[in-house]
Amino acid sequence: GTICTEVASDIHVCKAKAQTGVSCDLFLVVSGDVVARWPGRLTMFADQIHDVVLADLDVDGRAELVIVDRLAGSNGLVATWDELFIVSGYASPNRSVVRFRVNEYGKDGTVVRRPGRTGWWILATEWDWSSILDPQRGNGAYAVGRWFRFAGSRLVSQPGILARRYLSSFAVARADGVPGGPYAWFL
Repeated sequence: GTICTEVASDIHVCKAKAQTGVSCDLFLVVSGDVVARWPGRLTMFADQIHDVVLADLDVDGRAELVIVDRLAGSNGLVATWDELFIVSGYASPNRSVVRFRVNEYGKDGTVVRRPGRTGWWILATEWDWSSILDPQRGNGAYAVGRWFRFAGSRLVSQPGILARRYLSSFAVARADGVPGGPYAWFL
């Protein structure tokens, strides 16, 4: 079947199992017409579109469409893997799409406004099992975040990396659903 999420009265993002049965297609419907289609992944989350956000990421007066497709979730750590599509000029035939993956997408914690900074920032997060981030503590799990800005229809890396070791206090904050995660986890 096909599922759709309304972005605005004439804009919908939809997901449907492809005819091959081994993948899902994401597609954009504007004024009743399919104007773009992207191959997605057939996962345990195939029957949902995780999130859709409309925001002027590059502060040019025209909103971009951010589509979030959940790819996987784990047991234990309860980590998530998500694929994001940023669609610039979504209603135009000249639209462009940037596609990338993150761990731990958060509705208010991946595409964020940072205090004292202008515009929207994108926090791309991943889990890292490392002893390099804190050699004195030895090997451990870390949430690592890297900053990006959306400009000129592409992601532009920004200075600064955030890291937080996965300790009991962090586990409790995640389990309690602290608003604004993953960004709030680093504050």
